[in-house]
Amino acid sequence: MKKFFAFVAAALVAFSFTACEGAGGGSNFFKITVSNITETTADLSVVPADTTAYYGISIYPSKEVAKYTVDTVAAYYADEIAYYLENGATVELLIQYGYLLQGKFEYSLKDLPDDTEYTVIACKINLEGNTATLGDVTHKIFKTKAVQPKEEKNLGELPVTHFDDWRDYDGSFTVYADDSESPAVEVALTIFDTDFIGVYNRDSLDLEYSYVWTKDMGENPVLIAKAQVEGKLAGADKASLSGWVLGANGIKYTFSCTYSTVAEAGAPRKAAAKAQKTVAAKSVNDLQPRTLKVIRK
Repeated sequence: MKKFFAFVAAALVAFSFTACEGAGGGSNFFKITVSNITETTADLSVVPADTTAYYGISIYPSKEVAKYTVDTVAAYYADEIAYYLENGATVELLIQYGYLLQGKFEYSLKDLPDDTEYTVIACKINLEGNTATLGDVTHKIFKTKAVQPKEEKNLGELPVTHFDDWRDYDGSFTVYADDSESPAVEVALTIFDTDFIGVYNRDSLDLEYSYVWTKDMGENPVLIAKAQVEGKLAGADKASLSGWVLGANGIKYTFSCTYSTVAEAGAPRKAAAKAQKTVAAKSVNDLQPRTLKVIRK
């Protein structure tokens, strides 16, 4: 599903080696620095040898880069730029919308999954007329720190207020278990499974649509670092979940819930976000400004 995501120019994100700069490779045209790495944040800096050169940045989970190779990812980026130029986009527009960069680039990455390896790829884009070709490619690998549990909270049996069925779309479903009483809490799990039976860990979750929220967090729920949740059938059109999730805040939340496996009428909560999960615009007229969106799966 959300294997790739947009980063300042139809790019994607990734990481490798703990809390310090990790391995890298390719051309020396770019100096890529990843610093101040924590469990969920990192500072990125990219400096090209020629500050007038055009380039793009992609950030992928390293396990995805291993499937396609760094050069393939970079070539895809260059092909996308070429497509837009050949179909009416100007260089100025691609710069304005973040598809092409020049000079030093700095960005503070936030809401990253913990204990996750990524690969940052910087690729030079050679422009001539309305064509674009791939130039120098440099990559850097780093890894976020692992969250360490520091306390445990038992949320008890939570009522389920909403169920989204995405099994025909990408093989997932979402359970929203929340209690509006004091203390207010919500656990949202989007699980890749089709029969509601199994033991689910972090790899079983769509982390972009899974979180824990409590009233004291304001508008900022915490990401899920680890999980051990068992799913069982609980009667006709019903299933249950029980177990724990470890938040990026170091708190281990235990809970259970029973939910209907029949989706309610109306648009699911993820509908709007899912509709925007296109890696590239279909035409120049569809171009929108690019901002970094972290993929968590």
